[in-house]
Amino acid sequence: MRNQTGRSQVAERWLSEFRERSGVPDAKVVILARGMGGLLSRYWVEKLGGWTEWAALITLGTPYRGAVRARMANTPVAEPLANA
Repeated sequence: MRNQTGRSQVAERWLSEFRERSGVPDAKVVILARGMGGLLSRYWVEKLGGWTEWAALITLGTPYRGAVRARMANTPVAEPLANA
């Protein structure tokens, strides 16, 4: 999770600089994310306080319920796949 915290600090610093340059002190972040990026963005919004700086989170193809292969990993159905 250390990288996640570092990335959130970069995003917060970028937003602060943008607010200064644009003269819009209440500007918010709009995030468009795909796949795992959607999970990371959601984590930032929900767990790292990003909701205070967030206007919208749009995700595409984000595996909110996990990946099919990961769910099958410990089942007899996955055995032939593992050996392929």
